Amino acid sequence: MKLILHSGCIWVLLFRMYPLDSIGIGRNQSNRLTQIIESRDPSFGGDFHHTYWPQSSFYSSENYLFLLDTYCYTIFNFQEKESTEIIISNDCLFGDKITGLILQAKSFPELVARGNKIFGYQPKLPDWVFDGAILELQDGIEVVLKRFEDARTHRVEITALYIKDWTGQDVSQFYGGQPKWNWIRSDSYANIDIFSENMKRIRNARILGYLSPYIESGTECFNQFTPFLIYNYKENSAPKLLNFGVVTSGGTIDVWSKSSNLHYINWITEHLLHAGFKGWMADSGEYFPINLEVNSNGQCSYQPNFDTSYPICPTITCHNEFPIKWSKLNYEIAATFANGSDADEILIFLRSGGLWAAQYTPILNAGEQNVDWSISDGLPSTITAGVFIYLQKCNNI
Repeated sequence: MKLILHSGCIWVLLFRMYPLDSIGIGRNQSNRLTQIIESRDPSFGGDFHHTYWPQSSFYSSENYLFLLDTYCYTIFNFQEKESTEIIISNDCLFGDKITGLILQAKSFPELVARGNKIFGYQPKLPDWVFDGAILELQDGIEVVLKRFEDARTHRVEITALYIKDWTGQDVSQFYGGQPKWNWIRSDSYANIDIFSENMKRIRNARILGYLSPYIESGTECFNQFTPFLIYNYKENSAPKLLNFGVVTSGGTIDVWSKSSNLHYINWITEHLLHAGFKGWMADSGEYFPINLEVNSNGQCSYQPNFDTSYPICPTITCHNEFPIKWSKLNYEIAATFANGSDADEILIFLRSGGLWAAQYTPILNAGEQNVDWSISDGLPSTITAGVFIYLQKCNNI
């Protein structure tokens, strides 16, 4: 289905076509690193339009906001100066109607203010976030404490320690050490509850952790979550574990299921929040497989011959909706635990999102930039990312 909007131009976006795609490695096909990645696997390299926040809306310099309330695969075509073409996958629609909105205002600030009311205001940040740096550390309590003290020796004000590997590490040749997707403290952090209490009381520093919606097979956590996970389901066959690449296999939290969400909330409350953590990164919402479709019974249909070079099929809606469901689930974990009393203490930051996720996203992580000054993928890219994501009412780090 195609929709043509006449008049107006789009700031920065003019004369380009924007498929709403997930990101790869790098954001510039002319970058040498991206070319090396592409030579090994053409699906791994990123491009200028790739994002972890695909949202079917845009602001125009003609002071209007265009919004489609859909998770369908969508392309915004700004190549024509006098008109804008919106392409929506027919395969994604199933005959359903898509609700749209064109909102006009007398000025751009007024338009953004009215748009914020539509998208939803993000949760308030804790006051302590502004008291110093949040330092990411790993490799066990002893190493974390030593590096913290080194930073303090050099007069670095630190308000929190982000301990990504509190569950242990899975080591791979490509990614190095990655957090183990088994949401129980590892032996290296056996006394993390005492450590967290002492850091807050003596040094006024909080401890942050790490979560994802995936659980590694063969772990204690996996055994406790087996009835609540999404797998690959083929007709008349037993469930098949998902292949995540980083870890061998596992399952995904069924964020469409109330019982699954409740089990996850209770588990994380017990194993992370009761251990003294004051927040976490909610990672990898964008990682939900693009060839899975959630059915009414909470299972998924699997399409083994899915063409990833042109991702237009009904399953794309699950892939695009998953980050929103995942952000809402994390918001509910914090709200359930705080219950109004500690609400200002908990900090959650996410890697991905989309339409309607801003109201559940205190901070959005812009992703791993190259350690250089390139506009497309280096440190300066966080500035443009921050400006655009702020229009969707999200802070950016």
